[in-house]
Amino acid sequence: MFLSKRKMLLSKIVAVLLLILSAPWVFLGIVGLGLSISRLFGSASAGEDLSVAIGILLFFGLLVVWAVVLFRRISAATRFNTFFELDADGILPVEQLAASFGKPADAVAKSFQMLLKHGYLVNCVMQNPNALQIVLYRNGNNIKERMDVCCCPSCGASVTVRHGFVAVCPYCHSDISSSK
Repeated sequence: MFLSKRKMLLSKIVAVLLLILSAPWVFLGIVGLGLSISRLFGSASAGEDLSVAIGILLFFGLLVVWAVVLFRRISAATRFNTFFELDADGILPVEQLAASFGKPADAVAKSFQMLLKHGYLVNCVMQNPNALQIVLYRNGNNIKERMDVCCCPSCGASVTVRHGFVAVCPYCHSDISSSK
């Protein structure tokens, strides 16, 4: 797994708490704003009520935005993890992820680096920023996993495949299984 379980759990708890604590206040701010605007035409002191309502909305609205940002990070990290778990050879070109995500490669690379920086993703690194490849490490102990040299059943090319995984031949795009 390439997700930091602790970071994901902590982010979910914080985001849910922010929403639970902020939602009623945002509702009250909206109601107060509506009442203040309706009273604005009737009295001069309604301006103070209006500023209080706007202050409540701004403060608790920012907390809701923070919760949304946390949920988006959780979603992005989960999406990256899904692709990483399905990877066969441990190297993912960012262009491939970008095509799958429907986003530009630089946006995907920036998102990956942000998630890595904030600790949502582990056991992976951006190997070469010029080539934009993400290298995945299956274990966090820096222990090299067993690699097998397999022969492609279609074209006969020799391809190095992580033991127990399936890779795609770079020449004929056939599946190569390492099940020794």
